[in-house]
Amino acid sequence: MLANHFGVINLSVLSIAICGCIVFAMLAVRDLAGLIAFGLLFGFFAGACEFLSVIYHIALFPDSNHDCNIQVSLCTRHHWRLSQMT
Repeated sequence: MLANHFGVINLSVLSIAICGCIVFAMLAVRDLAGLIAFGLLFGFFAGACEFLSVIYHIALFPDSNHDCNIQVSLCTRHHWRLSQMT
């Protein structure tokens, strides 16, 4: 819903920037409550980055074939999952 209002690219850049700030804030974690807060915030914004990357690739090529957009987005999502495992 926010992506329709603000735009996919703008929301993607914002979520990537917030995710980067949260990674640097991890250095300040000293106790279990901070670790839980870090995990919840980072998980939320990393999930937003993953979801928006699929929509972002479809938004880059609006005039191309619909099947091609689906294949590009699925390939991108699969690549993201593989990069998370390493």
